[in-house]
Amino acid sequence: MEKIVFVIDGTRVQDVLVGSYLNVVTVDHTDFMELMWKEDYRIRHNFMMLIGQWLMRLSAYGETGKYYEQIEGSIRLAQAVKPELMKKSLWPWIMFKDPAPNEVAVGVHDTESVERLFAAYLSKTEWEFCNPFHQFLAAMQVEDKTLQQTFTRFALKWCDWVVRNEVETDGEAYQIARFITSVPSVLLIT
Repeated sequence: MEKIVFVIDGTRVQDVLVGSYLNVVTVDHTDFMELMWKEDYRIRHNFMMLIGQWLMRLSAYGETGKYYEQIEGSIRLAQAVKPELMKKSLWPWIMFKDPAPNEVAVGVHDTESVERLFAAYLSKTEWEFCNPFHQFLAAMQVEDKTLQQTFTRFALKWCDWVVRNEVETDGEAYQIARFITSVPSVLLIT
């Protein structure tokens, strides 16, 4: 069953991608990564900036010492990469007047429609100009801890994909991905 999702609703996009798609689809997500790789460079860049911002938020959990054991691997990775991420601008590429649709019909088990929704969300950063990705990341912070771990693995899969496929190795997104994948982690599965 398809649902119409308003692209700029970061909370709803997070729920579709993580709460529904990643929660059920247990494949290696190669199809998703292939579709995302075909997107405009700016959208791929924004995915990496969202990952960087997510890892910065996760590192804050570790600083309090109060976190669930299920996300310990994610916390340790986030703390290991935080010093390098703090040196980077994790600001997304703002794409004013982007032609992406404002609404997307999504079948939560359909990789193509979920990727299309996520790519459209990543291209609509101007609507939340003061704090891009805030709604998505806030929803992730209250998400089930197992799904936080699942999303972190998914993000690391993207980082690995970028390192293996990107030819422009001087770009910020590539440098962040390369650093993240260079840190030993139980979460990195290639």
